[in-house]
Amino acid sequence: MKTFLTAVVIIALIGGGVFAFLRLTSVEDTWIQDKATGAWVRHGNPAGPAPRTAAADCYARAGSLFDRAVAVCAPQLCARDEVCINDLLDTFESLRGTAAEPLVAPPVAIPVAPQGESAPPPFAPATSTDTAPGAGGEEETAETPSVPASAEGETEAVSAPAATPATAYEIIRLQAPALNAALTSPFQVQGDVRDAVASVVVRVKGGNGSTLIEETLTPRGASVDGWRPFKITLAYDFDHTKDGTVEVQPAGGDAVSVPVEFR
Repeated sequence: MKTFLTAVVIIALIGGGVFAFLRLTSVEDTWIQDKATGAWVRHGNPAGPAPRTAAADCYARAGSLFDRAVAVCAPQLCARDEVCINDLLDTFESLRGTAAEPLVAPPVAIPVAPQGESAPPPFAPATSTDTAPGAGGEEETAETPSVPASAEGETEAVSAPAATPATAYEIIRLQAPALNAALTSPFQVQGDVRDAVASVVVRVKGGNGSTLIEETLTPRGASVDGWRPFKITLAYDFDHTKDGTVEVQPAGGDAVSVPVEFR
């Protein structure tokens, strides 16, 4: 009888050990929480994004810094799953919105100038029929004084004051990336364009001016006060280039160029 019970116990222990081994070594498509840190870790290839607590924990461990959290957490929690990455970025934005760190960088607008020429002002000059929004369609005009003809019958030219783009307007407001931002893959390009803009071309260029990424997107967000948001997440291996630019060009408008650093 004692021998039988001993055999049963041994078989149970062996069965439990095999079950535990298979449980630990099998690849399951799920998220497993680390009991020591409380963070959620990718196990296999789960279809859905990590639980929100995983993003919050990882964001906190990254010092609540958006760029650092993206660099550290995206590879760990999402690998190259774009759906998961977009959900993770949205979660980080909501977490950043509740902290002291600003949600987005101040808008920048730097039209690209041809090589050898100085850059134009950040606002596109208005034509004779253009008016600034809210200006009621009224413009101030400068009167040129009349000049009597000279003895030879010629009229002397009178120089008028240089015109200023007082009625200039924007068609794009770029929010991310910020000027001279340090970008890690994946990164996000986002901003707003006027409702009339049908599409936006995003180009990522290396230090030598070569185009590394070019994507065309259609703004689909809800219009707010005449502006429609756009956002795209890009991924690239920047091992061979450290400096570059991100260009965003709305259809029918000048490109906005932002110098950045790749890491």
